[in-house]
Amino acid sequence: MKLKQCKGGSENVASDNDVLWRNYNFRRGDGWLAVRGVPKMNLQAIIGALAPVVFAAVGYLIVSINDLENRMYKTESRLMQLVTHEGQIVPSPDNAIARQQLREQFLNIIHDLQVRVKLLEAGK
Repeated sequence: MKLKQCKGGSENVASDNDVLWRNYNFRRGDGWLAVRGVPKMNLQAIIGALAPVVFAAVGYLIVSINDLENRMYKTESRLMQLVTHEGQIVPSPDNAIARQQLREQFLNIIHDLQVRVKLLEAGK
């Protein structure tokens, strides 16, 4: 058995099996020491492993684009109910009632201000 010095300064015992494995990989001519338990993967294996992930991503994109298309169709159909072909805005009943109430409030405020101005002018 051989002793190895770690970065921290402690000594670890390396088994003969580890030494033999490193020597085998070095003599094989790979140019790098392979990690035991991790097989070397070639390009074909990587593509084979990533193909399902790519197909799932493409499927997700197609479904999300279809969902966006449906949402846009619904929005455009609702917009057609609010704008005429001439470009005039069609008020909804709730909107018309709210605008009428605001108009009445503004008319009351304007009337009060006009009365105050006349009173101030009369008092001079």
